[in-house]
Amino acid sequence: MNRILLLLITLVISHLSFSSCTRDEEKDNAFNQLHLNYYEQFHPQGRELIFFLETVETFPCSNFQIQTSVEYTPDHTWIKSDNIEVPNLCVTSIGPATRSLSMGAPGQMPGNISLWVNKNRHDFDLELHDTHYQIKRQSHFENRLSFSRERLMRIPNHTVWGYILTDDQNKSDITAQIIEAFEAKGASVINLPDGEYHYFRVENELPHFRLDKEISGFTLWFDQNISILVQAFEEYLETTHTSSHIQLRLFSTRGERHIM
Repeated sequence: MNRILLLLITLVISHLSFSSCTRDEEKDNAFNQLHLNYYEQFHPQGRELIFFLETVETFPCSNFQIQTSVEYTPDHTWIKSDNIEVPNLCVTSIGPATRSLSMGAPGQMPGNISLWVNKNRHDFDLELHDTHYQIKRQSHFENRLSFSRERLMRIPNHTVWGYILTDDQNKSDITAQIIEAFEAKGASVINLPDGEYHYFRVENELPHFRLDKEISGFTLWFDQNISILVQAFEEYLETTHTSSHIQLRLFSTRGERHIM
């Protein structure tokens, strides 16, 4: 027990010593580096662009929020972040401070962006294309901002994506049979270009999901409610009388989701 206490004291002293050596201009800031992830979020009414900011530094409460302000001019988007909003109740697990910003429908905000991390300005363009977004850094760009990716692929309208979880050894055969059942309801398999889509990535026209382990999935064109596909899946289970445990995950650009 004494060894554990001694180790904790040593770690605290080491942390304080390191902190005392930081540059003076950093000492007055709640954070000094930000990471930006951006993606499209889907709703029944359409889709919106989300900026998700998180600090590189960690804090004793994982629900700290980054204090931000967003302003628009006809040809420019201005985002400033310079402090932390401390909640009344602390979620007592160490983590970064975060902030989720809705930037409106794709193309609604000006793509010429300036983002301040304290007094450090970062200028970049977020270009919107039919198939992807592309970030291009401008000449005025400090080293206090990083991106999760500089190219983000866009999911086409009327797309359903998902995967099958099963303990059956013939997983690929089961997935193929279920997709056939989906096709009988009007769905069709689509192959998306390789790249990062936030919710999944595509390699060699095959979508992969990052979960506890890599899971391969499928992408479909389907312009109706996914409840129809769920019904097709249930009918498949009834007619095959399989003893295997099979689960279905479905998501769509209509903002629908099914986890079974």
